[in-house]
Amino acid sequence: MGELFDGIYDVLSRNRYDLTIYRAGSAEERAVFFANLPANRNADALIVSGFSATDEEAETLSTMDIPIVSVNSPYTGWCQASVAVDDEAAEATIVRYLAALGHRRFCYIGRIDPLVGTQWGFDARARGYNDEIASLGLANCGMFFIDPGSPRSVKQIIAELLALPERPTALCVWSDHHAVSVMHELRTAGIRIPDEMSVFGFDGADVAATFELSTMAQPAREIGRLAARKTLDLIAGRPLAEPHTTVPVTLEPGSTTGPWRAEE
Repeated sequence: MGELFDGIYDVLSRNRYDLTIYRAGSAEERAVFFANLPANRNADALIVSGFSATDEEAETLSTMDIPIVSVNSPYTGWCQASVAVDDEAAEATIVRYLAALGHRRFCYIGRIDPLVGTQWGFDARARGYNDEIASLGLANCGMFFIDPGSPRSVKQIIAELLALPERPTALCVWSDHHAVSVMHELRTAGIRIPDEMSVFGFDGADVAATFELSTMAQPAREIGRLAARKTLDLIAGRPLAEPHTTVPVTLEPGSTTGPWRAEE
């Protein structure tokens, strides 16, 4: 999110626009946001990142009469422009890559979304994982979900994973930061990475380079810049050549993944 904000600010600041950030990390915060819309503070446009508007909220937003741009939303019918990555296809690519290294037993480690309800979207990465596992005839050894509010959540998940009758040899983790926590618990338990278990993250965050983590990198700062440029064009009344843009991601193998060598 920090890189995304930096990208938005890169463009807006050069054009003498200010950026005001509203957090909607819970149902309560979201309700407050929609009760006190930015239009009441003379906003020129709205950029929404990370969730889609419900039908009721979309109707409320339509009364604001300002451009709305979404970032990484699975639905775009409620906004004039959007920028996103294809999370589903990206996670499927990770599975195919690990399968090409000989892995046949997988687990997915996602996160418990604190924003419950279908209106918050869905985990497209989990769906991409599930669909590709089924398509390739691979073994899904389980799906686990980290609770960001529980400091022992990752430790408990790794304990459950290691207690499985048949352990996975490859782990697909929702984000790089979660992947680093997963690797710490695996190594504490004596699991050698990648000899006994490969770990693949998602995002291309700075921690991926620090820990030589295999990751699917998304250009967060450039996504922010694209969203800001679309916003400025809409404010100026300029037509958009491409209102809805899907930004490519990059598979970046690191030292946390390797070929699976079956026990002799």
